[in-house]
Amino acid sequence: MRESRMPHNTRHRNQRGQSLVIFALIAVVVFAVIGLAVDGGFSYFASDKLERGAMAAALAGVPDMPTIATATTDANDAAKANGWTDGTNTVTVTVAQVQLPNSPPGTYYNNRLQVTIASDVPAFFLKLMGFGTHRESRTAVAEYLRPITFGQPGNTLGATQTNLGTAGNFYFMRSEGWGTDRSQGDAFGPNPADWPSNTAGASSPTTDIHGLSATGGTETTKGQPTGIGMPARGGYNYQIFIPNGQSGIAEVYNPVFAPDNGYRGTNPTYNYHEDDSDFPETGAGCTGDGATPPVSGAVCDGPADVRQWPVMSYTLYKAPNTFDHTGDVWFSNMTVKSIDAASYNSTKTSWVYNIAGTGTTGTMNNLPSLYHNWVDVATIAPTAGMGGNANLTTAEKALATVINPTNTDVLTSVSATGTTYRLRVDQLNNLLTDPATDSSRGVLQNSQAHKGYAVRVIGANCAGCTVTALDDVTLYTPVATSAAFSIPLVSIPPEYGGHSFSLFVFDPGDVSCTASNQCSNIITVMQPNGFTGGVANPQIPATNNNPGPQPATFFGKPGEGGPTDYTQISASSTDSIQTQDWAANPRNIYGGLWVQFKITVPQNYPSLIDVTNSATWFWNLSYSTAQPAGDTISVNLGFTGAPVHLISG
Repeated sequence: MRESRMPHNTRHRNQRGQSLVIFALIAVVVFAVIGLAVDGGFSYFASDKLERGAMAAALAGVPDMPTIATATTDANDAAKANGWTDGTNTVTVTVAQVQLPNSPPGTYYNNRLQVTIASDVPAFFLKLMGFGTHRESRTAVAEYLRPITFGQPGNTLGATQTNLGTAGNFYFMRSEGWGTDRSQGDAFGPNPADWPSNTAGASSPTTDIHGLSATGGTETTKGQPTGIGMPARGGYNYQIFIPNGQSGIAEVYNPVFAPDNGYRGTNPTYNYHEDDSDFPETGAGCTGDGATPPVSGAVCDGPADVRQWPVMSYTLYKAPNTFDHTGDVWFSNMTVKSIDAASYNSTKTSWVYNIAGTGTTGTMNNLPSLYHNWVDVATIAPTAGMGGNANLTTAEKALATVINPTNTDVLTSVSATGTTYRLRVDQLNNLLTDPATDSSRGVLQNSQAHKGYAVRVIGANCAGCTVTALDDVTLYTPVATSAAFSIPLVSIPPEYGGHSFSLFVFDPGDVSCTASNQCSNIITVMQPNGFTGGVANPQIPATNNNPGPQPATFFGKPGEGGPTDYTQISASSTDSIQTQDWAANPRNIYGGLWVQFKITVPQNYPSLIDVTNSATWFWNLSYSTAQPAGDTISVNLGFTGAPVHLISG
């Protein structure tokens, strides 16, 4: 049989054909893989950029809530800055309120904002394989927590001398001089190094600074008036809120430091300055008990050393961002020299004063505004119709100096969400400078003044205006009777449900204790009236070696504020602590020390208060004492987390 064979060249042609088919198939696969890698990478890049844009937009717009129109504008501006302009090149930016869970449709969070950004993403390599443009979108939800503030409801913070201790008048604000011992209750004003430690550790040196300060880098130094040395450690700050379309003026009650032998005038129960042995007064007319006026015409002089007389400073700023005060804009400044109210009679006609260090004298009836009255701190000639006092008298102009480049004392708001201003209060030395910068002075050449004052905002169209203290505050509260009483202390907005923070109280319960049955002073952090469920557990230093916040961390920065160097902390199972021990030495257990209350706000907090009425948000500090007394305390706040943050995105 003859064998038939395929021609050699035909077999090679078939093999080459098969190779081409295999190569083509492999090429398609490789091309698809490359296409997936390139186009998938581009899609991922676009998705990541969309996500970052949505997050930036949500964070930018949420502080404007619940005004959705303003929030939408700011969110769109932030999206545009990140490369996504609504309505351009298939881009859509959707800004929306966030629905409350388990609530009727149309019921929204007032402090959350949702932003969705979508855009078409083209295909490049995969387009050759029939794949076209696809749409990518990303959503972010942001939340803001309004600042926790100190104080009491309404447009006034602190009481006047005549009203102190009556219903709704719980305390006045306090500033103590650089030469005063911190165990008097002011944790921030006195020099921390001037006084040696004692057995209580009350005067141990600390690095406590105010929440807003140049030292901490948390406060603006832009546009400050020249010739006024603002303390780098900060001052006491008060937030003044003006609703949209309203206007008001900022006033301080009793802006002058005017020791008057401790006489308490029309209210014999309390003395606004708390004149005591810390501020030395001598002379035949000095009784020192605060209740008995000196003999008419008898002289009761304060110290002759002019360096011991402070100058009070009141500075106004406009605060565009309530979370960041490094951008605040200076508005005005008033400085007020001290006077020595040397002698007294009931008509004030021979109640004379002298301006410390100047030799200038006068009668107290020539000071109708500065002494125990409300004064507009932005001008010497208040705008008519705002409800403030009349122009300062000639005598008062020798005491008070106002620098105001705005040429108006009226605080206005044309923002849909209202406008915030800030008032800073400082106790300067007699040279209008920071006492901390003059190392040539000894302890007794610095102010030992206990200065009392109050703050308010008023106006004919200022019904919704409010005043609260920012970050930290020092106040004096009178314990008028041996009983339990409460003072509003800290305002916690509804959105803090489920959050925790620390409340630090300095020198609490510093009540005189001269018998075992008197040493029963108890302080308690109380929830707002009308609800239960919050937790306020104090954490108490087990030793006396406790210098307090170092430095005082402020609202809005990562990390919890307050003490960082307790030698020991022992937790308590209750929200009450006893502040005195008859068997201890000293009997005031926490004299000059910080006590930390760790507070957990209930998750359902918004349902337990009236979210539309900020007066219901105030947590109280309650006293229970066996005898009448008074207490000066400083309060500092620590919060873990950022006030503006993402919920999802």
